[in-house]
Parts: sequence; structure tokens; C-alpha cells
Amino acid sequence: MLPRVLVIEGDEINEGMMVARLWRLRCRVFVSPGGTDAASIVENEAIDIVLLDTDLPRQGSAKTFAAIRQLGGPAGRVPIVAVSDGPSANTRDTYLAAGYAEHVNRPPSRASLKRLMAKCL
Repeated sequence: MLPRVLVIEGDEINEGMMVARLWRLRCRVFVSPGGTDAASIVENEAIDIVLLDTDLPRQGSAKTFAAIRQLGGPAGRVPIVAVSDGPSANTRDTYLAAGYAEHVNRPPSRASLKRLMAKCL
């Protein structure tokens, strides 16, 4: 079965790059603008991992993160990965402390996505 990945990215170019790289890794990819739409997809599509832009312009990353966690059950425990421009170890530690499963820099390379999938799935 193909891993089911939800991409929530505020920039269309970065979104396209992530989707293309995930397809090459043989993932089934879903895309959302965030918020309750993202939570609905996680709940209804049995998503295995969420890649969440930490700088969402409209829906807000914190609200999207909270909406997914409020689902409860397996859907509410789906690994959520922070995707940001921050390259420092402090950035990663901040997201891990906030409850994210992992952090990757934007745009994530195919190799980093592959490592991420192995770790979170």
C-alpha cells in the first residue's frame, strides 16, 4: 500500500516541488490549504503523515496543527512534520518540543523526504 501524505504548503512552487518528489517516492499525495479542511482530509483519507508549512498565510499553522490533534484516535495522532525555512538545530528542537514529529527545511530534498518517511511510518 502506498503511503498517504498530506501536504499543507502556503507557496504553490514549494507545494509543487514537494508533491512531485513524493510522487517519485511512490506516495499517494493529498493537498490542502490548512485548517479544518486539512483535519477533514486526515480523518477521511487515513493519512499516514502530514507535511505542514509552519508559515501558512491564511489558515495558520497553529490552528491547523490543533485541528488535526483534536480529531482524537489514530487520525489525531498522525505524525505532523514541520516544514520551514529555518536551518538551525534550535529551530528543529523548537518544533519537536511543540509536538511535531520532525522538522525539515523547505523545500525538502527527495533524500530528506525518503529519510523522513522511513522515520515516521
